[in-house]
Amino acid sequence: MDIEVQESFALLQSVCLIGDAKLGIAYKQMRDLLERLCHIQSCDESLQMTDLSARISYLAAKYNLSFSEQNRLHTFRFTSNAILNKKAKPQRGFLLRDARTLSCLVRRIYGVDIPDDLYRLLPRVD
Repeated sequence: MDIEVQESFALLQSVCLIGDAKLGIAYKQMRDLLERLCHIQSCDESLQMTDLSARISYLAAKYNLSFSEQNRLHTFRFTSNAILNKKAKPQRGFLLRDARTLSCLVRRIYGVDIPDDLYRLLPRVD
């Protein structure tokens, strides 16, 4: 398994296990992960994408993401914006939902299964 994939899944697993007092930090880590994945997937393109919304749309087109997959990524973007801008408090349930969204994105981009140890921590449905 690629090192980027291993690091992504390891980060998502640690986020799922983080203490309640550090949920905000977990959101920052997940946001950074999404930004990094977007950058890696678009670095060969000459497109100028000024915001995360545009980069998510680019990924959606590149990997033929369904409307619901795109919607979950945008929901994560909105939630993380609110938390990182101190307009909302992080909640474990939402954090696990968003960790699932990012895990599914990594799975889709790299064509690998989510590791069992991480999969067991994720909610089954949104």
